[in-house]
Amino acid sequence: MKKLITLILSLIMILVFTACGDMGADDSDYNDSVETLTVELDANPTTGYTWGYNKSSEGIIKITENYVKGRDDEEVVGACGKSVFTITGIKEGDVTVIFSYGPQWEGWTKDAEVKTYELHVDSDLAISVVSKSEVENVD
Repeated sequence: MKKLITLILSLIMILVFTACGDMGADDSDYNDSVETLTVELDANPTTGYTWGYNKSSEGIIKITENYVKGRDDEEVVGACGKSVFTITGIKEGDVTVIFSYGPQWEGWTKDAEVKTYELHVDSDLAISVVSKSEVENVD
């Protein structure tokens, strides 16, 4: 009986991860310079993994986060959605934002994925992405 339960739970986890599609895909959409930068990252909090972030400098940008359910979330337990980070400029300067996707119970020390954004905020508080990089399956 224990083997059957373990097998069923394993299959459910495989389906949950498969249902999310390409978790490494970055669906962020931005222009050269925008008033508000939106970064959308595939997420599935039912796995225990969540997106967190760190900024290299305080006071240059403000980041707010929302989770948007996928269209199937109401019908499928464990379905994917998106963590949406909205970034606005507070004062002129440069800042690096590191987004980490990993197990929240370990404080994101074993990240499955890391995305780094180098941002510049100009005197009009418009934000431009200077560079972007990503690393998957970080241990």
